[in-house]
Amino acid sequence: TTQIFSMPSNTQAGVYELDISVYDNDSSGRLNSGETTISFIINQVATSMLPSISKLEVTPEDELTLGAEVFDQAGEKMNALVNVEITSPDQTEIQQTLTGGEFITYNFSSDAEPGIWGVIFSFSNLTIEKEFTMTEFQKASFDLVDSTLTITNVGNTVYSKVVEIIIGEETEVLDDLEIDV
Repeated sequence: TTQIFSMPSNTQAGVYELDISVYDNDSSGRLNSGETTISFIINQVATSMLPSISKLEVTPEDELTLGAEVFDQAGEKMNALVNVEITSPDQTEIQQTLTGGEFITYNFSSDAEPGIWGVIFSFSNLTIEKEFTMTEFQKASFDLVDSTLTITNVGNTVYSKVVEIIIGEETEVLDDLEIDV
């Protein structure tokens, strides 16, 4: 006859021993008996992941800190390499890996695309998606070369701020300035 032995699904990972004793009896007592010990291993199985994202709204030139912890069937933290995929609104992807329980920081350039960005955390069969918003950011660089002022949009949206240029006693105001990205 066959017997099925099972352990609870939340059993902590580790090495276990199973002591087995068998015997048969008749009316005069025990006839045969035997004993053995079997060792078996219960592996860690990732059952949950807790991702973290430092901000839900990010301004270009800011940092975004990401982290994740992975837990096994017994709720114990696992030493895991979590894949992180950051996706911009135009589907440009940034791939990184972080060690469970640690953090990575990503710095965005001044022209990072505004809109809803996605972050996908994945390990083994676990995947969790998060989102953050990249805000619009007006920024310009000003270069004066040989008496020529060049204004360049280095932000992520149309630069439409008032620019006041003062040379000696003369002032010129550029209030209808619009420089595309």
